[in-house]
Amino acid sequence: MKISFVSFCLLFSFWLNAQKPITYDKNHLKLSLHKYVNFSEEKIQFKQYGETWFTTVIDLINLGEIPPLSSEPWGQKALLVSLFPDSTIILGIDPVTQETYHAFIHGMADIINPSKTPSQWADQWTDILIDSIKIPYVYTRNTSDSIIDTMFVDYIKSRPDSLLSYYDLNDNDKADFGEFLHQSLYHTNRYTNKLDEGQVFRTDTILLTSSDSTTADDFFVKFKGIDVNDSVKSSQRYGVYIRFHPGYEWDLNDTIDNFNEFLLLTREQNESESPRQIWPFSSGFCSYTLTKYIRYNMHTEAYYLLPGIVPVPEWSLEHLLVSYKFTTNALSNNEINGLEKLTLFPNPVNDFINVYFSTNKIQSIEIRVFDVMGKEVFYDKLEDFNPGENHYRYDTFSLPPGLYTLKLGDSSEKFIVK
Repeated sequence: MKISFVSFCLLFSFWLNAQKPITYDKNHLKLSLHKYVNFSEEKIQFKQYGETWFTTVIDLINLGEIPPLSSEPWGQKALLVSLFPDSTIILGIDPVTQETYHAFIHGMADIINPSKTPSQWADQWTDILIDSIKIPYVYTRNTSDSIIDTMFVDYIKSRPDSLLSYYDLNDNDKADFGEFLHQSLYHTNRYTNKLDEGQVFRTDTILLTSSDSTTADDFFVKFKGIDVNDSVKSSQRYGVYIRFHPGYEWDLNDTIDNFNEFLLLTREQNESESPRQIWPFSSGFCSYTLTKYIRYNMHTEAYYLLPGIVPVPEWSLEHLLVSYKFTTNALSNNEINGLEKLTLFPNPVNDFINVYFSTNKIQSIEIRVFDVMGKEVFYDKLEDFNPGENHYRYDTFSLPPGLYTLKLGDSSEKFIVK
């Protein structure tokens, strides 16, 4: 951000007065955008792709149907949330100080498989292969064609009890429904708008140009398809976090007319519905509301915002709508389901190696050994193994010294023969 000394002083004065009440024109606040839109590429395929809403599973391929959107001649009514620049505006009054506050988010996330209740799966021990996702979005531009914005897609894996936690802005462990609720996804870094290091195992970068945009008067929803090709255990959850970074700098005198706007399709959610959205606690930066009437001034730390009751009756929880497609890794009871641990000992080896592995459901499994050139030098099929800890001894005295790979089902480990 380009800031002169005078502008810096002005910004600093805003920060000093951040605790003072701010006057809003409620007629110009964007809580969420209900708008009739057209789908420019295709309508959401209710059978092949499903939104993150789940029922009892019979056929995994057909899991997750989206209730049809109301159709009108001029389009379908959808709910959009802007990630930048003036995302979902939250207007409230702090119950202690009686001061108004507001905030917006720069990221939105959700879980894309129903492993929270694995007993409802056709085979609750089956690992899930996430084939691909589709992200429906609307993107409008007010900058020149030379500007390139970026959408980042972060992927998160976690055990069910560690993916979601609930916080208010004071880091309390529990926030009552109706309060200024944020739901933490491993906590994000408030300075970089990224999830904590070590929590994201992959990030896809999507460049957005003028060809990806539509006009503000005639919203067209586009779908960005991404090949994921990754698996997750039935005992884990799989999350997708979307964030948007503009490809340009801005001035303190800029208003909403100077920005490109990026919106995601979302679904509103009642208190009794599950799963709830994942709304990272620090995913967004708190700011003065950016409208045509109020300038944009950012204070990234934003510790002055306090939780409170949201007095706007239209407010409800919202979460990202992600379309996805997945299959199962194991389609019969004769294949491995859920190999949780594979250990080789000793390593390096002389004459034999112990193969320790743990499974949650198994009847047979193949073991293969490959040399450094990829040639298979050993094969065996292990029969009638039970769930739990298992042991297999592999004699290596016939192998010449070198590096080898032992593959057990879909898992593998390397070992060295002296």
